[in-house]
Amino acid sequence: MLYRTEDQVRNEAGITLGFIDASGNNVDTSEFISGVGQLTTFIQLGSRLGTTDFAGISDKPDGWYLPYNQNSVAIVLETKSEKEDLSKKKWEDELKKNIEIANKHYSKVAGILYNGKDIRVFLNMDEVPSPASPLQRVDYYANLFVPDTIDKKRIFELTMKINNCLHKEFGVKNLNHRMIFTACALVAVKEGAVLHKGTEYSLFHQTILNQLSKSLKVAKRQNEKLDLLCEVYSEIKMNTTDNQEAIDNFIDWVVEISDLINSDKWKGEDVMAIFFNEFNRYKGKSEHGQVFTPDHITSFMYRLIDVNQTDVILDAACGSGAFLVKSMCNMITEAGGTITKKAKEIKAKQLYGIEFDREIYALACANMLIHKDGKTNLEQLDTRKEDAAKWIRNISVKLEGESHSKSVTKVLMNPPFERAYGCMTIVKTVLDNVPVGTMCAFILPEKKLEKDLTDKKYGNKVLKDHSVKNIIKLPENIFTGVTTSIFVFEAHKPQNGQNIIGYYIEEDGLETIKNQGRQDIKNKWAAIEDYWIQAIHDGNDSKYNTRQIINPAEHLSYQMPEKPFEVHEEDFIKTMMDYEMYKQGIDVKEFNDKLLQRVLYSSEVSTDNDVTTLKLKVPRVIDLHRFKRFHLYDDGLFIIDSGTKLDKVRMTNNSPSINFVGRANANNGVTDFIDEIKGLKPYDAGLLTISLGGEYLGSCFIQEKPFYTSQNVNVLIPQSEMSIYCKKYIATMVFREGRLRYKAFVDELNRHMKTDFTIPLPIDENDNIDWNYMEEYMIAAENKAQNNLNGLI
Repeated sequence: MLYRTEDQVRNEAGITLGFIDASGNNVDTSEFISGVGQLTTFIQLGSRLGTTDFAGISDKPDGWYLPYNQNSVAIVLETKSEKEDLSKKKWEDELKKNIEIANKHYSKVAGILYNGKDIRVFLNMDEVPSPASPLQRVDYYANLFVPDTIDKKRIFELTMKINNCLHKEFGVKNLNHRMIFTACALVAVKEGAVLHKGTEYSLFHQTILNQLSKSLKVAKRQNEKLDLLCEVYSEIKMNTTDNQEAIDNFIDWVVEISDLINSDKWKGEDVMAIFFNEFNRYKGKSEHGQVFTPDHITSFMYRLIDVNQTDVILDAACGSGAFLVKSMCNMITEAGGTITKKAKEIKAKQLYGIEFDREIYALACANMLIHKDGKTNLEQLDTRKEDAAKWIRNISVKLEGESHSKSVTKVLMNPPFERAYGCMTIVKTVLDNVPVGTMCAFILPEKKLEKDLTDKKYGNKVLKDHSVKNIIKLPENIFTGVTTSIFVFEAHKPQNGQNIIGYYIEEDGLETIKNQGRQDIKNKWAAIEDYWIQAIHDGNDSKYNTRQIINPAEHLSYQMPEKPFEVHEEDFIKTMMDYEMYKQGIDVKEFNDKLLQRVLYSSEVSTDNDVTTLKLKVPRVIDLHRFKRFHLYDDGLFIIDSGTKLDKVRMTNNSPSINFVGRANANNGVTDFIDEIKGLKPYDAGLLTISLGGEYLGSCFIQEKPFYTSQNVNVLIPQSEMSIYCKKYIATMVFREGRLRYKAFVDELNRHMKTDFTIPLPIDENDNIDWNYMEEYMIAAENKAQNNLNGLI
């Protein structure tokens, strides 16, 4: 029987692994050196790598794959003839010696012992049980260091440790600076910087900066603005830099999190969003505003408009780059992985982003670097301006295998919601400057189009020039404080009255984890996403039955079914009792909440021989047969005033005598007493106040004394004579409507009061408001309230 010699096995292994080509030439690139043979020493290999770690070591490996990046996986090969038994200890010891040598420069070394038929594999000094056979390409052995699944719980734990360290040990108060510093350290480690424990801060800081500058050198030939990442990093100041234990801990945590995030099994989750969820715990209320698109929503939108590896993607308000990162990772996966030629083309030519904020732009650059590049097509511009519009128009790339150059083919965006930041101006700029037929998916507040498309400045022109194809209402808790929808536009195809198809994704399966944001801990989202993508593409939501045909002449939002209005007799008694308690100086907060709800408002109280009896009742629904809905403003009931909107700066309390009405649900809304403000007359007594948002949304009271208001309180001024009993009746209905139709901490009533806020009121036989009925009803409710209250105090 003929056995292959060691030389034959070595050459065969070199070709299979990719260490040499079919002609036997070593395969060296700008990222690694590799080859086979018995003449090359570690001394020579170290010289080619530019390291002295192998100085004086004359051992000769049979094969080698040595990256220039010390943090990558190195591979050493030991071959034997086909007749040799690989179980012999001497062959294992020979391989382990070379692994130990390689470990002087690399923390991760894969060792392969091979005789042409059998194979043994070691990760550093630990043998891999049952490695794949036959011999595989080099990527297989590098990936053995990567866990089968990403331990996201560990990533959050590490992020928390890093955040606490930067905030408490180094004294970095600025949220963005903590994120940028961490991101830059991760980039440096990924690109090859070796951060040694015991290194003093100045050298530690400079090592990161040097690696950033080195790694960006080639990319900056295409995009000089990448210098800004180094600039922002250099501007970050620490309050203290002499805590060596903190520096060492930071190094350990960054290296560990880098191994996880740089894994090919990391499917494009936005690292900055993970940082933000954790780092945000220390952020002051005044700093809130930056919104990071949740990973599962970026995944959903990618599939919603059928993005694929041939597309050119634009996000003209890219923030930290979540959509670009997700697109890059998905497109590369479709192309066959990171080592393919197409992957390099995707990163270099097919991802484009604009971000206005300087520090967020730096975060986006770092985020793209962390996720294996794509950074050269980011620009720091204002999408509201012509230079950004021109930049979008000038995007033109020639992709391999395609006969014509192409511009932007798909848009994925989550622009800033507020008009102050030009939300619809940004949307219009993008739509106006991408090619005809480009599909564009924007996350916007659900009523944004209905509110802003009536604005002559830009609103009407959007649907005149472009069309909305779909509106997908998202779960209420995706973004804190605002209900959102995905609006899918087709550029340069006018609406022309064409109907819009809407859907409502009520639940996404995610749950809130303390200090870690909302997570898919029960792995529900994948199935939910698959269902909705299929349902929307097929136009058939058979499971939830939310599909809706929307006439753009009537609505530009998903229309939720209107809940039937209900009001109980006890609601009116509650209004009168609250007022009585306020007049008598009783603090409602001292009453137990349960007692208030079940006893005060829905029970009958009787006293006999000094014994008080409480009789609980089932709440009675008022018959609304002879009722009609009225608009508070358009139907001439009230003038709606925005209030005095005082804040603490303008409040003085030297000799307070004026009621201050804030957001509250007790004590008639009075939360403080202040001095009269010179030049600012308080509101007159007898007017109604309504809380517009937050926990006490819809709370409505009649003010019996002159007053000022806080933020988010409107004042209702009757347009005609109205008794206090009628006002209290209306206050009850306003409160009930506010709580029924709108959600605390999600809706703000301010935008509804003059547009679509209506309440049902009793009418007479001529369909006019029955003022006498309201007054008599509330007098009876007042008597019951006083009787109940007297029995309890």
